[in-house]
Amino acid sequence: MSDGNGQAGKWPTTESPPGWAWAKFAQVFDNVTSSELKLKQKEYAEEGSLPVVDQGQELIGGYTNNDELQHRSKLPVVLFGDHTQCVKYLDFQFVQGADGTKILKPSECVEPRFAYWSMRTIELPKKGYSRHFKFLRDSEFPIPPLAEQRRIVTAIESLQARSSRAREALSEVGPLLEQFRQSVLRSAFSGRLTADWRAAHPDVEPASELLARIRTERRQRWEQAEQAKYKAKGKKPPKGWKEKYKKPSDRLTERRLTPLLESAPNTWTIANLETIGELITGKTPSTRNESFWNGDIPFVTPSQVHPNGHILPPKRTVTTEGAEQARIIHANTILIVCIGTVGKAGLLDRTAIFNQQLNAIVACPQVEPRLLFFWCKLLRSWLIEEASATVNSAIINKTRLGYAPFPLPPVDEQREMLRLIDAAFNGGEAIEQKSAESESALTQLDQSILAKAFRGELVPQDPNDEPASELLARIRAANESQPKNKTTNKRGKRNGD
Repeated sequence: MSDGNGQAGKWPTTESPPGWAWAKFAQVFDNVTSSELKLKQKEYAEEGSLPVVDQGQELIGGYTNNDELQHRSKLPVVLFGDHTQCVKYLDFQFVQGADGTKILKPSECVEPRFAYWSMRTIELPKKGYSRHFKFLRDSEFPIPPLAEQRRIVTAIESLQARSSRAREALSEVGPLLEQFRQSVLRSAFSGRLTADWRAAHPDVEPASELLARIRTERRQRWEQAEQAKYKAKGKKPPKGWKEKYKKPSDRLTERRLTPLLESAPNTWTIANLETIGELITGKTPSTRNESFWNGDIPFVTPSQVHPNGHILPPKRTVTTEGAEQARIIHANTILIVCIGTVGKAGLLDRTAIFNQQLNAIVACPQVEPRLLFFWCKLLRSWLIEEASATVNSAIINKTRLGYAPFPLPPVDEQREMLRLIDAAFNGGEAIEQKSAESESALTQLDQSILAKAFRGELVPQDPNDEPASELLARIRAANESQPKNKTTNKRGKRNGD
């Protein structure tokens, strides 16, 4: 129900089914939050004799061995997160976490589990990380007869159990699809995926000739770029200028190569990443110069490289002037995390700059960028192993990354590989979409179950049940007949105030 100002909890209905009544918050819950017996988050331990519960999403926030802080109210109780609106049912000994943790003891007029589901159902105003208990405290609660409360709890939890089993099954879809994708990529880079295509196309240019052409055209591009630099300065290239060309190394990593390389078809060849692409280490523009920032060019850091390979929207942007202090890269550039979560790969879909914790690989024109990206995803375990061999820190620098192997297929076969990979992945994405839709449907179903329960539609009413109005009157009379005794804490305040 509402107080007329939209500052109290809302329910699926404001009508009372037969035998139901409405009760104020103070009639339904006793606030037994302790102002003394609580533990700050910085004092949580990873292990201990008592769990610490707080307003975080996890049931248990940490542990402590301080038995003197154990919550002293009779169990069970319901936890409400003042900031997070998180609700937990606590039927075990615990220590109360500090800041925003409200511990509520259900009164005699409600079954404890019914009180918990009531808290899960009520809709409070959303005020971000502000406090919400004041809205809960001003709310009224629908109270069915006690016997009906028990029937409602049984029905809710039976249906919720089915929903949980369905969610568990759906949770396996993601890992299974990732295994499937890895299997597709292993099949592709071992040559098995395109075996039939090779049999039907025996006359394609072998990759060894392609690699020789890559080296020749790479040098030609360098010479053209150098000539353009001299021309821009109004100068002619000096004698012997071509000898300054630094050809990429033929070196491959000395560590054990993946078995995928050993099974590559004889029409393929093995090259290192330095040969088949340009490797670039990122750079951060000066943060002291405000004119470098808040522009139109995304600034990518490792946190923007999602595990699925997408580049998430950046948190910061740079101006053109700022980008000139770094290195601009364009769409279809592969980004590799080289510090921390080593080897995580992403495929850029926009013009950007990136920081020094990332290395970029710009594929040469004869190598499909997406195929190189897929190979980098398979290469991650090798990169982690390579980084772990580094003395003092786990890092993959540009030079070491350049020695990483790449199984180079002919150009036409590269395109066929991508076509077959995309076909397989599209099927997986369709399954993933259906799984997400099912997850959403389960969430709506759970909400619908609770809405029906608190409209009085989930279980039938029994005219033989004691009406909730009589239950409330009886409890009120019993309470009024007892002497009032407010418990106080060391500071002279009533618990929960």
